[in-house]
Amino acid sequence: MKPDGEEESRSSCYGVPRKKRLDRPGGIWRCSPIQFREDQLKGFRPDCPCGCPGTVHLHGCYRRFADPEGAEEESVQRYLHPACGLTFSVLPPHRLPYRAVRAERLQADFDQRAGIQTEGLDPPPGIVEAGCLQRAWSALTARVTTLKEAFGQLLDSKVSEVASLWVSLRQVSNSVPRMLCFLSEHHFISLLGNYLCLRPPG
Repeated sequence: MKPDGEEESRSSCYGVPRKKRLDRPGGIWRCSPIQFREDQLKGFRPDCPCGCPGTVHLHGCYRRFADPEGAEEESVQRYLHPACGLTFSVLPPHRLPYRAVRAERLQADFDQRAGIQTEGLDPPPGIVEAGCLQRAWSALTARVTTLKEAFGQLLDSKVSEVASLWVSLRQVSNSVPRMLCFLSEHHFISLLGNYLCLRPPG
């Protein structure tokens, strides 16, 4: 397991090892790595990303580390549309794609790095979490141009480097979950990376 929790736990949410997917009548389940965000949903369940009519069904879940140290796990719900066979998952608001750091911890750490606040995280990060946060800040640093283009005129025109970018992002979106929702819904990307799992099926 990578320190950032970039690989999922390979057991099901019931503690049973995952088995090879079996053919369904008329075809194979399309296990595309597609993710939605829970705070994007307009109703009780998401719509099929293929635009298929009808209701999606609960389709089990998978486990992810709840923190960088891997002390606890949490479930991420999966869904299936029986007509097209597409499966996809819904991340809770505090989750970032492929990162075990919680959104609120990342936000507080970035606030300190950008000079928005002077106090450090409470409780202070351990060695593993501190490394994850440093790598996350490095990832953000490499995405200044990408995020400026994504948010466009919403950001301060004077943004030129990562600290000013973060200050402007916080002024526009207020919180990491809102940033993630905006980027996922309008550009199919995330704060720290452009992931295939956020792109609609082609």
